[in-house]
Amino acid sequence: MKNILFIAILLCFGAAGCASQAQTETVAAPASVQTTSVRIQSLKPRALVILEGALKSNNAYLRNHAVEVVVQTGRKEFLPQVVKLTTDPSVAVRFAATAAL
Repeated sequence: MKNILFIAILLCFGAAGCASQAQTETVAAPASVQTTSVRIQSLKPRALVILEGALKSNNAYLRNHAVEVVVQTGRKEFLPQVVKLTTDPSVAVRFAATAAL
């Protein structure tokens, strides 16, 4: 009996949490929010340097996500580094690099 009551309470809280999450997703940003434009072209050289460093990083998490960025941005000049990562010690990095090719 206690198990059934416990499960019922969990379901109620889960349903309440899902309902409140759905409400927050549909709320629009206030009109008073100001946006500023950014010149992306001036950021590109720095971003490429960061991406190159991430591909060579000792951190597998960074290498993995750097491969994903290479794929999403279509930066073909980084493909030689991605090919090298197919033999990476980290399974996640090897998988991302192999899937990228």
